Amino acid sequence: MFVNVEYRGKSVAQLLLDNLFEYCRIENITEIYLGTVEQFKAAHRFYEKNDFLPINEKILPKHMPRMEVDTIFYKKNITE
Repeated sequence: MFVNVEYRGKSVAQLLLDNLFEYCRIENITEIYLGTVEQFKAAHRFYEKNDFLPINEKILPKHMPRMEVDTIFYKKNITE
């Protein structure tokens, strides 16, 4: 997920993520996985603030599409 630089710091990313969480609850999706790169430190803080936990790439679901550049992975359990 990327937010245009003009909209950063205006809670747009949080609104998008909150909508994703609500969609997951409605659709009974219980886990979200994501990949990112080392240099996106602000993104790491954002994910961790939203209860994503860093995980080892080896425990990602086999069917998860991966970008070749991703080296850091996160998981979040969606709860009611």
